[in-house]
Amino acid sequence: MEEDQQRISELGGDSDYETSSTVQYGTIQPPQIDRETTEYKIVNSVDEALDEVQGSNLFFYLWPILINIGHVLNIGTMIPFLLRVPDIQCKTRVNPDWHSCERDFVCDNRDTIQYQFQDNNFQKSNDLNNWITHLDLLCVSEFTKSLFGALFFVGAVIATVTVLRLGDIYGRKPVLIICNIGCGVIFITLYFVDNLVLAYLLVIPIGMFGLAKGALTYLQMLELVPSRLNSVLHTFGGLVASLFTFSATAFFYFVPNARLFLIILGIMCLIHLIPVIKAPESPKFLYTQKRWNELREAINSIAYTNGVKMKEIKFTSELCYDEQEETEVISMREAIKDKVYFKNLLIMTLNWSVCSVCFYVISYYSNDFPGSMFVNVLCMQIADFFSGLCSYIYVKNISLNHGFSSTFIIVFAVTIIYSCFSYLQGIEYLCVFAMRFGIGLTFSLCYFGSSNIFDVQIKSRSFSVHNFFARFFTIGSPVIAQIIPKPVIVISVLTLVSALASQFIEKQHEITKKDFHKDNFKEDKEIR
Repeated sequence: MEEDQQRISELGGDSDYETSSTVQYGTIQPPQIDRETTEYKIVNSVDEALDEVQGSNLFFYLWPILINIGHVLNIGTMIPFLLRVPDIQCKTRVNPDWHSCERDFVCDNRDTIQYQFQDNNFQKSNDLNNWITHLDLLCVSEFTKSLFGALFFVGAVIATVTVLRLGDIYGRKPVLIICNIGCGVIFITLYFVDNLVLAYLLVIPIGMFGLAKGALTYLQMLELVPSRLNSVLHTFGGLVASLFTFSATAFFYFVPNARLFLIILGIMCLIHLIPVIKAPESPKFLYTQKRWNELREAINSIAYTNGVKMKEIKFTSELCYDEQEETEVISMREAIKDKVYFKNLLIMTLNWSVCSVCFYVISYYSNDFPGSMFVNVLCMQIADFFSGLCSYIYVKNISLNHGFSSTFIIVFAVTIIYSCFSYLQGIEYLCVFAMRFGIGLTFSLCYFGSSNIFDVQIKSRSFSVHNFFARFFTIGSPVIAQIIPKPVIVISVLTLVSALASQFIEKQHEITKKDFHKDNFKEDKEIR
């Protein structure tokens, strides 16, 4: 205590201050330091430091969006296009003219008839080149095809207990670099694979790197800017994702060589390395690790991009505490002792799981949904765009628990309407739009809620918990979509449960290691 008082006195501040102040992420009860007489700028938090270097705001609006592009560079929702079976025409001895025929008829008489794929989108029907034609999957079972989606989510589950954990240990940036390289190389390799088993095996690491890349790019995007800009960037990032998926859908509509999308995606992942490498490490991550020099370099890099010149920044907690003090890392075992955190973790994990299952059930079911697959997907993309716009209103004006409940109720109501009136012509397009709108809005709340109610020291690991269970249950989404007769019934039950559970989400107070020691001491004392 005497050393701390002497250090503050040397800076021109009041030495009579409360040294037992609790240091928390990004804030501290600051001692009285004369900021004008020091040779450097003293700030209390990362947000305050970022506000000091805002300048033109070029960095805050450009680099986070460039980084967040990596969030959408994946094939999770694109697998149905790679497995799409268009209309089939065939010739038989009885009917020598080309005429429409069913897949089952073709598979039963494959050796005695001629057949071709008929697709109005392409000038030459036989130009169709996706996994159905390349891997000869026309006559395999629906379960065999659904394994592509299931194994993708197996890889995602593996990522939640391995790769995402590394983001809290080594930082967001190095893990993102590895994930981009892994995705880029595997995407390009998958284009040349013509063996079904090998294709299955390669889908697993794609799910693993893709999940980690998506979660960490989102965290990196929000942690590079002041908290006041989080809702704006979250909304804008959602709109960029919608435009990307819309462009991907247009690609599959006009280009017969669907597998070419794998090459394009691989190249984009490798190009995405440029903004990831150029951007600094997350300042908020560096702050929790007390890596002060690296933190200053990150702030200076942001200031340079924004055209701001200022004197060196030092943080209050850096001045008050010994640099040799060991960084106190909160473990998940300690964190779940906090009742509010544990309850929020359970409810958010439930919401993530329900949202993920419903999102992918709708995506995979679009292949078999009544009406044109491309029209259904177009409805989804438009719904995603509007849900991205509305997410800004939700996160700014509606509490998290009411936001979740209302969006889940929207999806629940639509599934009931579709179940009762599915015989009406054209209702499928309206229901696809409404269901995807509600789920898209809920997904936005999942990402935004998890990034804001959990402490930065355990944020990546909280994402890991959410994604582990979400992806684990999502493994069954392709099977639910392609085997169960009425997938919308599953969606209605899940969304109703989450709508009710979301009402119990509480505002998360900031937690520190000292809080756990204090609580444990009180518990021990009461027991004695």
